[in-house]
Amino acid sequence: MALPLALAAISVGTSVYSAIQQDEAARAQRRSLQLQQRIADIKAARERVKLARESRVAREQTRQASATGGTTGSTGALSAAGAVSTQFAAGTSFLNQVQSLAGQASIFEQRAVSATGRAAVAGAVSSLAQFGFTNAPQLQSIFSRNTNAGT
Repeated sequence: MALPLALAAISVGTSVYSAIQQDEAARAQRRSLQLQQRIADIKAARERVKLARESRVAREQTRQASATGGTTGSTGALSAAGAVSTQFAAGTSFLNQVQSLAGQASIFEQRAVSATGRAAVAGAVSSLAQFGFTNAPQLQSIFSRNTNAGT
């Protein structure tokens, strides 16, 4: 009589412990995804700074070349400076798009982790319910004996 009750307690305890651990794992994975997104944001910011620096250098080289060649203010010099600015804008736009897509991917990954955690908890509850349903006669007799013993 004590063995079935002990087994029932162990089953319930391990199911609850499993659900708690799965929830903790899901939280840790969500945090990991957030940190990965932060790393991607920092890398994108660094790339923007690098792109801006390269653009300034290219613009200065173009200005210097036109000044040395005596073509300052000419159509060619202005076109070259415009091309450098266009390349900088295109590079920045690309980085922004990549960062936006990475952020969206992170959101979907976090949703998937949350759904997996909820499914695990539901599975644990289902296992408990199934245990109770399968062992209902034994559990009922155990609890009825304990109730009758107290009266």
